Amino acid sequence: MKQKNEEIKIMDKTLPDEKTMYTALLNKDSNFEGIFFVGVKTTGIFCRPTCRARKPRQENVEFFYSTREALIHSYRPCKICNPLGFKGDVPRWLKPVLEEIQDNPAIRLKDSDLRARGIDPNRIRRWFKQNHGMTFQAYLRLIRIGNAFGKIKNGDKVIEAAFDSAYESLSGFTYSFKKSTG
Repeated sequence: MKQKNEEIKIMDKTLPDEKTMYTALLNKDSNFEGIFFVGVKTTGIFCRPTCRARKPRQENVEFFYSTREALIHSYRPCKICNPLGFKGDVPRWLKPVLEEIQDNPAIRLKDSDLRARGIDPNRIRRWFKQNHGMTFQAYLRLIRIGNAFGKIKNGDKVIEAAFDSAYESLSGFTYSFKKSTG
């Protein structure tokens, strides 16, 4: 985002200016927890402002108002600060599923797959809705869309990126894109 010392307006939310957010990131200021998330361009990872990981240069970051927005822009969640967790607390039963998704962003998990892992689909759906304002399937869709966007940014053809991200057709990819981004 190119604006300096101005409020950055995204959709209906207003973020603090970039200088303030970057200073909060450097200081691990907990007052900004939940206000914004930071994406690191060089690693493709997004974090909470309080993350204890090494801090990137200012030119290598971009700021997001939600985890959803960071996922759409093809960023992966940080393993150190776990921005998808609720204040760092991801239930033990959910950790293996999130690790599997992190290792294979093109994975498709149906309710039957979750049951085979001993997880009630309603439980995971409720947890995601409560902590991220989206269903588990919407989260998976955002991960796949983000994965496809990352491939397109790196020069892959749209159709190759769609199929590599577990979409069975280009129309399915288009539908998912429209549904995810509004």
